[in-house]
Amino acid sequence: MNQKTRKTLSALLVMLLVCSFAVTALAESAMATQNAYVYNAPSEETAYVVGMLEAGDHVSVNFAQGNWTDITIGNLTGYVLSSKLIPAIENTVPVISNPVPVIQQPDPIPVIPNPGPVPVIQQP
Repeated sequence: MNQKTRKTLSALLVMLLVCSFAVTALAESAMATQNAYVYNAPSEETAYVVGMLEAGDHVSVNFAQGNWTDITIGNLTGYVLSSKLIPAIENTVPVISNPVPVIQQPDPIPVIPNPGPVPVIQQP
């Protein structure tokens, strides 16, 4: 591998790392899409369950590691499969209970088709 290719790949790797950290930093909170176990380590085989998320629970995201996300909910901290979470929308648009009524526009004025030339009547 030549020097130019190595530099290009290094730059690409740095950009990917920066982007992954930026995405993780932006997603400060998440919502569980389904019931999910919270583990004490990022593994289903060797870790033990320390809690449970229910669908709709909002959690704070500490960081993401592979397929796992380190979360905090209340006083519980642990790992959840990332596929069970979606970024939470913090600033939602409120629902207006009494919306402003839509004013109906009046019917347009009918257009009378041009009848053609008007005959001139001669006076005697």
